[in-house]
Amino acid sequence: MENVECRESKGETPISTVEELKERLNNLREHESIKVSEDLRKFLIENFEFKEPGYDNISEVKNLGLYLKYEGNTLTLCTYYFIGVWWFREKDIYIRVEPKDNEGKFADPILMLNEIMKDQDIVSNKEFQNVFRIEDNASPISLESGDTTFMLFLIVKYINVLERLVRKGLKRGYVFAEEDLNGRVKGKINLKRTYQKHISRGVYTKNYCKFQVFTEDFLDNQILKSALFQASKYVRNLEFQSFTLMNLLSYLSSVFEKVSLRPISDIDFVKVKHSPFFPEYKEAIELARMILKYLGYDPFANIQELKEVPPYIVNMPKLFELYVWKKLKELCPNSEILYQYRAGSDTPDFLIKDRDIIIDAKYKYRYDSKSLSEDIGQLARYGRNEKIRKEINAKEEPILIIAYPVFDENRKGIEPINDYCRFYKLAIAIPYREYQVK
Repeated sequence: MENVECRESKGETPISTVEELKERLNNLREHESIKVSEDLRKFLIENFEFKEPGYDNISEVKNLGLYLKYEGNTLTLCTYYFIGVWWFREKDIYIRVEPKDNEGKFADPILMLNEIMKDQDIVSNKEFQNVFRIEDNASPISLESGDTTFMLFLIVKYINVLERLVRKGLKRGYVFAEEDLNGRVKGKINLKRTYQKHISRGVYTKNYCKFQVFTEDFLDNQILKSALFQASKYVRNLEFQSFTLMNLLSYLSSVFEKVSLRPISDIDFVKVKHSPFFPEYKEAIELARMILKYLGYDPFANIQELKEVPPYIVNMPKLFELYVWKKLKELCPNSEILYQYRAGSDTPDFLIKDRDIIIDAKYKYRYDSKSLSEDIGQLARYGRNEKIRKEINAKEEPILIIAYPVFDENRKGIEPINDYCRFYKLAIAIPYREYQVK
């Protein structure tokens, strides 16, 4: 777990009423602190804890990770490393936390997720489940300014699952078809229609038949296509454009070209039967259900601005951690990289076995002497752990590296940490935007 240094709102008058707090909770950022008066102490203590949350189990996080602490004699309410929207008091007060800014730039969690989703090893790792959580059964939260992060996270997950699915080929299913057949019979003859269309007119060589066809154009794929169509419309209507997403959406649309596009209803999802031979379909259908629920079940209708979203949370340090894993695999394609190797009470993020390297990912844009010293101390402990040293087959003192995010591609790379032997900082360039996307 990382120690949080909250970004204090300088000169801010302490909040003293629940109404002021309610307004402030709707507009927060990571690493921020709110000064509160002692008048609210009892109310806050009943709802928040005096300890930082962990980010290793997102299902246990409450109130988007907000927690209390004293800064001198002032009580403060601090945000953690999570972004999203969550109920503080259902149907009354909600919390909204957005990415922190670094010199006017904001991390782009959507493109980070899209990059991670390309690696099946990472996606299938249990830690991937700690990146994004949705409370789909809770009351939706109405937002005046809308919210694209939730839907884009959903869409990125969906289209990447679809991409893996179509690589295996679309599943086929049986559907009933009816057709006039000349001089032959297939399936069952519809006697009434055959008499009306042919026998009553003196034609005895034709039969109107009903039979089953094994085809890609059946219910499961029709659901997936409708959700894909809605997702494509949503992405096209955004103020900003992602060519990566648009290209993938265009490719997937071509794969579903022979599948019928039609409105979907709730009852259609009850009719879906999952097959163990197509495990990707189960996840894809569930994601399609959520997309259609919030964007509309009719692909021929216009998409309205998304004003209501379910409570959701994005775990930014875990997202960055997995993003680092993806980049390390690109930097060291021939090396074995161990993720979250547990050695007693120590769990370094990454071990590179054949290079005597231990790496810890830190979701921090700036390093002061205090936080750098704490991270160096943590890495040094990993480097002295006998089980870890044995696992990487260290023949000498291991190389210890802190991986941290930067926005500038020109700054990415590795540099030594002054005054420390075999300690380095590795700058990982992450996607960003120069304006906040609501």
